[in-house]
Amino acid sequence: MNKKFWERDKKFEENNKRWRVIKWFGRNTTMHKAVTIVIAIVLSLLAVLAGFYFIGRIIVGPEEGPVTPVQVEVISDKVTYEPGENVSITALVKNNGNKTLEKMTVNFTIKDALGTLIYNASKVIDKIERGSEESASLTWKAGESMPRGYAADVHVESNGELLGQGRVIFDVTNWTQVPRYGFFAIYGYEGTTLSPKEEYIDKKVADMAKFHINSIQFYDWFEHHGNYTPPREGVYNIKGLNKYIKAEKVLEKISRAHQHGMKCMAYVVVYAVADVIYNQHPDWALTNKEGVPQTFGSGEFVLYYVCPSRDCGWHNYAIDQFVKSMQIFDWDGMHIDQYDSMYSAYWNGKEVDLVTPFVNFVDDTREAIRQIKAEAAVTFNTISKKPPEVIKDSKEDFVYVETWISHSYGDIADLIRSCRTLSNGKPVVLAAYTPKGSSKPTILLLDAVIFANQGFHIELGEGNSILTDPYFPRYEELPKDTVEALRNYYGHITRYEEYIYGSDVERSEAVATIINHPYSIVPQAGKIYVIDYRRVRDGEPTELISHFINFKGVNNMAWNTRWQLVPTELKDVEVKVPLPERKMVTAVYLASPDDGDGDPIKLSYNVENGYVQFVVPSLRYWSTAIVKLGGEASTSHEFGIGMDQIESFHMNKVYVALKEKDDKWLPTA
Repeated sequence: MNKKFWERDKKFEENNKRWRVIKWFGRNTTMHKAVTIVIAIVLSLLAVLAGFYFIGRIIVGPEEGPVTPVQVEVISDKVTYEPGENVSITALVKNNGNKTLEKMTVNFTIKDALGTLIYNASKVIDKIERGSEESASLTWKAGESMPRGYAADVHVESNGELLGQGRVIFDVTNWTQVPRYGFFAIYGYEGTTLSPKEEYIDKKVADMAKFHINSIQFYDWFEHHGNYTPPREGVYNIKGLNKYIKAEKVLEKISRAHQHGMKCMAYVVVYAVADVIYNQHPDWALTNKEGVPQTFGSGEFVLYYVCPSRDCGWHNYAIDQFVKSMQIFDWDGMHIDQYDSMYSAYWNGKEVDLVTPFVNFVDDTREAIRQIKAEAAVTFNTISKKPPEVIKDSKEDFVYVETWISHSYGDIADLIRSCRTLSNGKPVVLAAYTPKGSSKPTILLLDAVIFANQGFHIELGEGNSILTDPYFPRYEELPKDTVEALRNYYGHITRYEEYIYGSDVERSEAVATIINHPYSIVPQAGKIYVIDYRRVRDGEPTELISHFINFKGVNNMAWNTRWQLVPTELKDVEVKVPLPERKMVTAVYLASPDDGDGDPIKLSYNVENGYVQFVVPSLRYWSTAIVKLGGEASTSHEFGIGMDQIESFHMNKVYVALKEKDDKWLPTA
C-alpha cells in the first residue's frame, strides 16, 4: 500500500472516532444527559480530593517513608598534620528527611592510600530533628611515617540501614615536602572598591581546604615595596597600583588559614623598593654604568632596584623588616620575588654580579626568621629557572619557578625534572598561568603533567578561583564542574603522596609498555604519556608506580591553549611492566582522580617472563598504577628480570623516543 494514502486513511479514521465521541455527548436524550451529569460530578469530586491532598502536603509535609536520607559532611580540623599530632575528624550530619531520627550510629574508619584499615571507631547520635544538624567527632594520633595520605570515611546507619556517608582526605607530613601552594591577592578591596566577598573569608578558606591547600602566598599585602611592617589597622594603598588593602583583612585571612593548618607566606621582593625608601637611601640604588638608578615599572608605579649584597645597607634592613613582620603578622615564612630583568648592575660605581647576593639573601633570611619560628620557610622565584645557582646552592625550602619559556607539556615535564635534579630532590612549585576562560581539559591536562612529574602548581586561591595572570588580583572564579574536578585531582595527590612525592620514590629506567595503544615516555599528541617510578626502601624496590596521561584526540601540545580538546576516553588499555630481578608481585592497584571517589581498585594481573601484565579498564585524563612487590619468586614465570635484559628489551625504544624530542634529555635512574 502506498504509505502516503495509508497515513491519510488512518488520520481520517482517528478523526471519525473523535467525532463519534463528541456526537454521543451532544445527544439530547434523558439517558445521555444523566450519564453526562454523573461523569461531571465524579470528575469534580476527584478534583476536590486532589486539592485537599496537595494542600495537606504543603501544610503537613511529605509522607513519612521507611527510609530517611541524611546529608553527611566530613571535615578535618587541619589540612596537613605533623607526625604524632592529634587528628580531629568531625561528621556533620543533617536530617534532610521528613521525620525525627533517633539512635543513629556514626561509623568512622581511617585508611591509608591503598585501603588498609588504620583506625575505626563508632559514635551514637541520640536524636536529630527534621531539618536540623548534629555532629560526631573522633580524635586519632597520627603515625610517624611521612609523607602519607589518608582517607577518613563516615557511614551513618540506623538499624543496620545506611542513611548517608562522607569522606575527607588528609595527610601527615612536613608541609614543605608537599607544598600544595595557594594564594590570596585581595584584602577587603578589589582595587579601590570594597569587596562583598571579603565578608565571607571563612567560606573562602574552607573552600581552599577542600582543595587540600596547605600553604598560601599572600601577594601584595603591604603598604609599599620595602615596608613590610605596615600598621595592623586601617586602610592603605600600594603606591601607583590603586590597590587598597585593609590591614584587618590581612590578619583575618592569616588567622583563618592557621585555623585550618595552612601556612602563610609573605610575598616580598629581593631588590625593589618604592620611592619612599629610595629617597631615604639613594646610596642603596643599583645603577647603570653611567650612574643612573635602575627602575622597574612605568607611570605612577615605579620601583627602584637596590643592591641585595651583604655589604649594602638594604640587605640587613630588609631582613630586619622580615623578622619584625613575622612577629607582627605571625607569618610562617617569606616568599621572595625578583623581576627577571636584573642579574648584574653597578653599585657604588662598581659592577656587581647579583647571583651570589641572591643566594646569600635567601640563606640569611631563612636563618633570621627561624629565630622567630623554628620551622619558618623561604622560597625564591627563579623565573624560568634563572638564576640556577639559587636552586642549586641556596637553602630555600622548596623551589619556585615562574615559567615563561616552557611552552609545551614536554617543556613543563623537563623543567620540573631538571629543577629536582639541580636542587638535589627539593619539591618544585610551578607558577604556570592558564589563560582567562580556559576550558577544563586545559587545566586538568596541565595539572596531570605537573603532578605526575612530581611537581606542584600554584593556581588556586581566594576560595574557588584560579590564577590567569602574573598579577594575582586578575584571578577568575572557576566553574562548578571544574571546581569538583580539581578537588578530585588535589585529593589524588594528597591521598597517594607517598607514591608520588616520597623521598624514596625515584625515576625508573624500566619503562611500561602499552600493548594496544600508541604511547610515549615524552608527551606527544595522540599518544598515552607514560611516566615510571619505583619506590626503594632499604635498598630494595617495594613498589613500581606508573602514571598514564591520555593525549589521544589531543592535537595541540601547548599547555597554555585556552580551549584544549577533551581526550578520547580509552577502554581496556593493556599494560606490561618489567619487574625487578627475582621480585614477586603481591598486588596491582589502580587509582584515578577522574573516577570521582578516587578509591584504589585491585586489578587482576598476570606475571610471565619477567613482566607483570594488567588491563586499565578506562583512561580518561590520568590514572596511576601501583604494583606492590614481595620477596623472591620461585619460578621464571613469577620473578622479574635483570636490568641488562630490560635494557636489551626496552632502552633502545627509550633513547629513540628521547632523541626525537631533545638530544640533550637523557634518562636517569
